[in-house]
Amino acid sequence: AAARASPVSPDVAVGGGPSPYVHTLESIPAKEGDLMMMTYATGGVREMLHNWVLHVERLGLPVLVSAMDKDAVALATEKKFHCLDWSHTAAAEDTSYVRGSEAGFRALGVRKLDVLLPVLRMGINVVLSDVDCVWSSSPLPMFHGKVAGFEDFAAADLLVASDCMDPILDVSVRDPGCYHDSVDKNTGVLAVRATPNGIAAMAEWKVRLQVGEKNEQDQTTFNDLIDGNGRGHRWGMSNAQRADFK
Repeated sequence: AAARASPVSPDVAVGGGPSPYVHTLESIPAKEGDLMMMTYATGGVREMLHNWVLHVERLGLPVLVSAMDKDAVALATEKKFHCLDWSHTAAAEDTSYVRGSEAGFRALGVRKLDVLLPVLRMGINVVLSDVDCVWSSSPLPMFHGKVAGFEDFAAADLLVASDCMDPILDVSVRDPGCYHDSVDKNTGVLAVRATPNGIAAMAEWKVRLQVGEKNEQDQTTFNDLIDGNGRGHRWGMSNAQRADFK
């Protein structure tokens, strides 16, 4: 009978050496000017994480997962995809599936930016998407301004999805769709260039998450940032303060 395989440590590859898939910032498999497809996850969403990785790999795009706990690191070794080990920053509030926890979800949002910022500061451009995103085609042509009607994207420091789901109507002169309406930007998909403006926007987003009041989370703080509102504007101000805000 075949021998049963022994469990593999998340930090060790078969054969006893360090896992080639688990990285520190210094060993990320990318150089200045490259673009990485990134997501972030705990082991509580391992099925969605594996699905995200498989779709990105199918497109031949470079994967870098921010592994937020040891379970996510172990999955990277098991399924052989590159991860940045951020498990040492895990807190009690965000070591599992945290979408239903207000404090845990906000803590995970701060940690997400803790990972993203040093990657950007290394000169690496990033397309960051939530783990429940499914990539059916490459975003790179749009990121590089190669799609008709979206040529200006080549010079953008920051690109973000919105809850308006009709990009064709968005650019129509006759019927502009909902592009100019007060539709929330959806932080489930972001593309950030490693430019001073791109990095500064992410740094400010992190500050706003850290000072967020009750009910604040990554998307509300991001929308207030992009809309030019003050820190904590949506939930952290009284009605009188909002009225006086300029």
